Amino acid sequence: MRQKRAKSYRKLMQTYHLFFGFREPYQVVVDADFLQDLNKSKMNVLAALTRTVQGKVKPMITQCCISQLYKQGNAAASDIRLAKTFERRRCNHLDDPKSPAECIQSIVNINGKNKHRYVVATQDPEVRAALRNIPGVPLIYMKRSVVILEPASPATVYYKRQREGQQMGMSQEEKDLLSGKTQRQQEEKENSSEDATSDATTKKRKRGPKGPKGPNPLSMKKKKSETEPVQVNIIGDVGQRKKHRRGRKKNTVSDESGTGVATGDAVENDSS
Repeated sequence: MRQKRAKSYRKLMQTYHLFFGFREPYQVVVDADFLQDLNKSKMNVLAALTRTVQGKVKPMITQCCISQLYKQGNAAASDIRLAKTFERRRCNHLDDPKSPAECIQSIVNINGKNKHRYVVATQDPEVRAALRNIPGVPLIYMKRSVVILEPASPATVYYKRQREGQQMGMSQEEKDLLSGKTQRQQEEKENSSEDATSDATTKKRKRGPKGPKGPNPLSMKKKKSETEPVQVNIIGDVGQRKKHRRGRKKNTVSDESGTGVATGDAVENDSS
């Protein structure tokens, strides 16, 4: 099934759930013609119905529909075996059997309402036309090997709008009760809201007062580290001076000219 079609079917079944009280597993009443068409196309009836209504299903068949299959003899042997796997719906027509169309209409239409919340799967267009006048009756049929769920009938749409108009003047509690919410769900919602408010208050308390923001530490210049004082090795300097003086004295003694003047002094005198 395509995603767009599945989404529209899910939305339609949600409408039946909210306004008419449908619940899973959905009770699907199948007639003989629909069962035979599915069996001819070699489709799994349970899987096809589950995909169509987007939920769990409980297929059902009436005694009148099974009696119609028995009339066909050996040609409908496989259909009869499949029908026996479905739940039997009592229609109280054993003494006076009726056609499948009349039988299905009698069990669905109870004082103008779908009291038992049946989903009807039929290939008879007359049956579908008659059941469209009853609000809240999902209709399923098969066309070109595709199982189709009909859109909501005008009677269903009218009933839905009427209920929505009534709910406009209702309080939220009344709307929740009409939508099927139980008191336990409401209590859980209240407890969760209280926990959320308490968490929010504690978070607000933990936050301190807002003050002026400081400068961006990445944009600030780093402080220059102060240069450490250089330790002068006085003893080493004095020793070097003494060595320098001794060297000058040796130069004056070893001078071959015998003048007794250091070479460094002579150079200074010449330059002067």
